[in-house]
Amino acid sequence: MVPLQTTTAKPHYRRWMYPPPHRPAMVSSTDDASLRAKKRQYNRDKQREFRKKLEMELEDLRGSVKALEYEVNTRRGRMRGATDGADSSFLPWRDVAAVFSQSAMTAVHTNRALKSEIKHVKLLAECMHAWVHSATPRFTTPRDRFATGGGPMVLHKSHESRKIAAEWITDRLGHNADAIFHAHGMPSEATRLADIVVSRDASGIFEYVTRHQRAVDAPFDHVCQAYTLISQGVASESGGIDLVLSNRVELDKELMRSVGKDIVYSQATLVRAGHEWRDNKLWRTFRTPTRLLIVSQNVLEDDAHPVTRLQRHRFSIVAVDRLTDGKTLTRQLNYNSQAFSAADGAYVSLDIEMQQFSADLSHVADDEVKAEKWAAIQLQRGTSVCQGMERHFNNALERAMESLSLQKKVECAVAGDDAVVCETGSTNEECQS
Repeated sequence: MVPLQTTTAKPHYRRWMYPPPHRPAMVSSTDDASLRAKKRQYNRDKQREFRKKLEMELEDLRGSVKALEYEVNTRRGRMRGATDGADSSFLPWRDVAAVFSQSAMTAVHTNRALKSEIKHVKLLAECMHAWVHSATPRFTTPRDRFATGGGPMVLHKSHESRKIAAEWITDRLGHNADAIFHAHGMPSEATRLADIVVSRDASGIFEYVTRHQRAVDAPFDHVCQAYTLISQGVASESGGIDLVLSNRVELDKELMRSVGKDIVYSQATLVRAGHEWRDNKLWRTFRTPTRLLIVSQNVLEDDAHPVTRLQRHRFSIVAVDRLTDGKTLTRQLNYNSQAFSAADGAYVSLDIEMQQFSADLSHVADDEVKAEKWAAIQLQRGTSVCQGMERHFNNALERAMESLSLQKKVECAVAGDDAVVCETGSTNEECQS
């Protein structure tokens, strides 16, 4: 049996009913012109943006060129070290070198000063260590423990060591003044004393302590002014009070003033047994509203101002204490040891000691008798010394009172008002009269 064959018929399209798909639809001429105008505007905008972008990039490039040229000029100027016309915010090497040169010079000078200071301090430390810790004292220590304070009275060349030693020596005496007065029988009472205490130890070495104490009927300020006149050498007289600059020459004036402690270093040149005797002393004044204290200690060896071959252990204390408004207590103590050689510290013989005071007992053979006669001579001399001290002080006190009285009169006259009462309690008219 033959299968039945079938066929499928293709659809039939009519050409006039549907346009082909590749053909665009027909538009009007007006729409076409509008579209072309939009395209032209779009292209103009794009070109405008492109030109603007190019201009910005060009401006950036120009800025980069200027920056690079600036950097090149700066680096060239720094390399040449030139400053003329260089457009740079950096300092030229020449200026930088000048600034650092000044800093370098300052550092060099500072280092030199520090090295010098280190050297100076080391020398000072060595000097003071040797002075304080001397294993073998050069000078024989006197019986009075206040005479040397346990150390040698020596001044070295170093300015700093001299200042330290001067301050230490006078500090010690000022601190121990009342103890020294008490040890030598000079109480802080209105007891009159005017003598010299002569003592002799087991070795036959003499010591002399002059004591003068009395209550003065004068105000405290007047008595202080009297001692000031004596200290300044204004009221000096032969055989008077040995005090600061009285019959003395000042030494190391600027150096001692730099200490700032009212310290004076002075020298007296005397003649003993036909030979020159130079006595160097450190003085210091302490002042309070009720007390004036002047202490002194002799210097046994001085590298800057040498002393003579014979010396003594010597110190003195002057104390002025206010008792009442019109009464003042004055005390003065002078300590002297027997003379000794400044070379080796050995005490001289009694015959040589007597020669220093123009005395001669060589005809006395017995040593004990000679010592007794010498003590008697010193006691007589002590009486004369105390009389001279009192006479000297009285003259100075009279001058001080006259000076202060004149000063009060001038102050009253300057006041110019007769009703004004002066500090003395008198009116202006009474002062002028």
